[in-house]
Amino acid sequence: MMNHHSASKIKLSRTPLMDKELTHPAGDTLRATVTWLVLLGLTTLSFKLSTAVSDAARMFTIMGITLVKGHLVSNEFMLLRQAPRMWRMFMAIYLLAVGGVIAFAYLSA
Repeated sequence: MMNHHSASKIKLSRTPLMDKELTHPAGDTLRATVTWLVLLGLTTLSFKLSTAVSDAARMFTIMGITLVKGHLVSNEFMLLRQAPRMWRMFMAIYLLAVGGVIAFAYLSA
C-alpha cells in the first residue's frame, strides 16, 4: 500500500519533453483546496456579473476572470507551475488568444 508521500510524486519518464519528478497538487491538499475555493468564488462572481445588463466593460471583466481561472487550472491542476517555461508561455498565449477571439466576436456582433 502506498503512503501519502509516495502517492504525491509522479515520475514522468516516458515523455521526452520533461524527464523530471513533479509534485502533484493532490500531495499538497491545502494548496489544491484553496485553489479550488478561489475557482468557485471566481465562477460565482462571473455568473453574478453575467446576469446583469451586458456591456463591453462587464464582458472584459468576465473575460479577465476567465483568464485568471484558466491560469489557476493550468498552473495548479495541470502541473504547469513546475513545467519548463516554454509550456507555461504556450498556455498563457493560448488563453490570451482564445480570450481575444471571444472578445473580438463579442465586439463585432
